Amino acid sequence: MYLKFTLILAISVAICLNIAPAKGQTYSDTTRLNLDFPLVDWPYQRYAAETRNSFIKSYANPSMRQSVAVSNSFYSAAHYGIEKLVKMKDPVVRIILANTLIAGFDYFSSFIPFGLG
Repeated sequence: MYLKFTLILAISVAICLNIAPAKGQTYSDTTRLNLDFPLVDWPYQRYAAETRNSFIKSYANPSMRQSVAVSNSFYSAAHYGIEKLVKMKDPVVRIILANTLIAGFDYFSSFIPFGLG
């Protein structure tokens, strides 16, 4: 467990040092928040509606596409929020801190059980 966290931290720092802007360059905010949730995944929704005898109840079990979209949106929102919360004057320190926090969030959120199953 400790080795996995150390490896994630080392990779994060290596990436940060590789993409840090040079002195004299300005950092522009180019990150966007993209959220995606497909409301209707028709082949699956039709099958689930037949199984549950109701179209509305078919949303109790989302399709794989819907599950992946919700998971991606969750992590995208978390990464976007962490990047917006980290405010430092030195861009190298800001990038290292933001990426370290993101790596830590990703590591610890892998233990969170979503749903009841």
